[in-house]
Amino acid sequence: MIRRKMLFACIATVMFVGLTGSSIILGEEKEEKISLDKLPKAAIDNLKKRFPKGELKEATVEKEKGKTSYEVVVMVGSVKYEVSLTGTGEIEEFEKVISVQTLPKAVLEAVTKKYVGCKIKDASELTVVKNGKETDMGFELEIIPANSMKGIEIIVSAQGKITEKKD
Repeated sequence: MIRRKMLFACIATVMFVGLTGSSIILGEEKEEKISLDKLPKAAIDNLKKRFPKGELKEATVEKEKGKTSYEVVVMVGSVKYEVSLTGTGEIEEFEKVISVQTLPKAVLEAVTKKYVGCKIKDASELTVVKNGKETDMGFELEIIPANSMKGIEIIVSAQGKITEKKD
């Protein structure tokens, strides 16, 4: 009888972890889609100021280590921007989604040299915002290395220098 109870407890624990996701158990980031009216007023004001002709399309909130942040998709005509904001609504960075075919030759050469046989899945122009000042950081690319199913994100300068890698 005790063995059955222990076995049941182990199965219940495994099912709980599987159903709730390890991110909740381990305290990792948790992202969820929210309606635009749930964004802080400062976030909406800052987005309208930076993208005056932009249309806010969707938003997510992420809570990690007690900090809240937001990501908002903004469309300016046919151009898509993915904007990251602090919990208080300040813009931290934004990515202008671009076609892989429009990447500079130096970027393509650097990536295909370092990651031979990779596939570039997505590309965007990355801009970081600090104290209201925008700084062009180059290009953020999602690539799938050869012989891999898992994509990675890298940041590449316009001159072709790979400056950062995110798993």
